[in-house]
Amino acid sequence: DKLVSVHECATSGGALDFVDKNFTFTVMPFAELVRRTLSPDATPGQLYFRSMGANMRKEPSDIWKNFAIAADFHVPEFMRSSVESRIFQSVLRIGSPALQVFTHYDIMDTILFQVRGQKTVTLFPPCELDHLYVTGSASAVVDLSNPENPTRFPRFARAMANSCVVELQPGQAVVIPALWFHHPVSKTSGSVTVELFVRSLPAEWYEGKDLYANKDLRVVTAAKG
Repeated sequence: DKLVSVHECATSGGALDFVDKNFTFTVMPFAELVRRTLSPDATPGQLYFRSMGANMRKEPSDIWKNFAIAADFHVPEFMRSSVESRIFQSVLRIGSPALQVFTHYDIMDTILFQVRGQKTVTLFPPCELDHLYVTGSASAVVDLSNPENPTRFPRFARAMANSCVVELQPGQAVVIPALWFHHPVSKTSGSVTVELFVRSLPAEWYEGKDLYANKDLRVVTAAKG
């Protein structure tokens, strides 16, 4: 059985924090990941899997190459001509029920396809950067409903006032523009999603080894010196 590296949340509440790193990596068979996230008795907010390339230090994720189950997933016909030639990577995400993935942005447009379970995605436009307490590409606000937020993050209320919420059911998708912050939360059942990272600019504008698609464009890096 294929072995995969999984984020295991070390705190209650199931809110992954990529600033303070409240998780550990656990290696387990893929079948065990599926059982522990998608079965009726799955522990809420515990496990999160994000696929990587076969050589995780050099190759972007390609679900059709690395996961047999991806043969059942196809880019919808109406968007193939405009999307397929620009796909940088395809990512399989599997999460426990009630799991919150940290608020972050990607440098490319992404299309999030909900395959199984339900998911809520809260979106913030790039202009809310100063209100989201960002380090790198991740926000320090890991639980949007935490009653301590007004004290710890007083500017965050302004970001919430300018947010929008998308509820995804199986078979639905949302397009997330580059640089838009997003905060995905699995609902009461485990979640399976496929995410396509799509270049909207020439390939040479992006960093060559940006496997997570969250590094500045090369022209921005050059301008920073």
